[in-house]
Amino acid sequence: MTVDETEETLARFRVSRELGFLTQCDMRKIPDYYRPWIILCDAMVELVKNNVVREAILFLPQLDTNRLVTYEDWRTAHLLLVTIASGYLWSGKPSDAPLVLPKNICAPLVSVSERLGLRPVICHASACLANWHLIDNSQPFSPDNLQLNAFTFLNTKGNHWFFTVTAQIEKDFGPCTYEIVRAVLYTKRGKPYNLDIAISSITTCLYNAGKTMTRMGEFLSAKEFFHELRPFLWGYNEGSLKESGILFEGMEHLGHLKYGGGSAAQSSTIQLIDAFLKVEHTGADNDFLIQQREYMPREHRELLEWVETSTPVQKFTPRREEALEALRAFRSKHLNLVAQYILSQIESPASTTGTGGTPFVKFLKNCRSDTK
Repeated sequence: MTVDETEETLARFRVSRELGFLTQCDMRKIPDYYRPWIILCDAMVELVKNNVVREAILFLPQLDTNRLVTYEDWRTAHLLLVTIASGYLWSGKPSDAPLVLPKNICAPLVSVSERLGLRPVICHASACLANWHLIDNSQPFSPDNLQLNAFTFLNTKGNHWFFTVTAQIEKDFGPCTYEIVRAVLYTKRGKPYNLDIAISSITTCLYNAGKTMTRMGEFLSAKEFFHELRPFLWGYNEGSLKESGILFEGMEHLGHLKYGGGSAAQSSTIQLIDAFLKVEHTGADNDFLIQQREYMPREHRELLEWVETSTPVQKFTPRREEALEALRAFRSKHLNLVAQYILSQIESPASTTGTGGTPFVKFLKNCRSDTK
């Protein structure tokens, strides 16, 4: 087994040792034909401030997707279109959200989503994974040195900080993603492999990601996140859309769509670690996690399935418990973050749902309990 073969497998699943599940998209490389999308997204903060988002979007030309060339072009297009869709729906009062998404947004959004295997709605894959660039290329990757490509609605550092810290968390898992893939490859080839290497890497990555998570409060308050930013992460099942969902103009045959919004449950990293360590979730919690894979890029879903069916880890594998302990600690930190940013801001914490649409407090606690 060679390093090159591991790298080739990572590339096939569109992940990397350096960046994990992040995708580096250069907005300058998308064809100029799509400049109207970029210009509108760049103006979004002012449009929201002046309450003219919907008027501006209705003037957008309907662009075809046949000029998108690279994979990164397609990911950029999805990010731009879901930014525009979220602005159109949630820039006003939630109770006044339009019940129909205009054709000039939804037609290209459906085309791009089908190409990528994504849902035509805001998701972690776009808002975080494909939504960053380095401010200074000579400096290392860090939340302080990242800027968003799109999905900015507020004239605050907090809007950027939420996603750049999350991007750093994703990057923190890059090394163990590599080791997990290498371990599975060795097993499938019948080659000996020291599982301690992968398990140790998982433990280290969980510690580093947990440490990064504690930085969220540096530039983002609970009040700003919950009341100002979070609504833009909603899908098509909140506010006025809660009961009926949304219709896509000119695509009424799709019916009323009630897709959930962006959610940390859509991140492939923890599901990958669960799959490798044979952590088993059951019932509605497992159903929800499987459902969230529909909001992941196609290749990331395929990686999870590949690891699930081929992991060499068994319940009795030495040091597995060490990694599980680190995973439980990480999940506890995430629960604490939820308490800080969401539960502290609502009147009925026990019944609340996350941006992905699940009664998430109970769900998160169950996931932690299942980590055994």
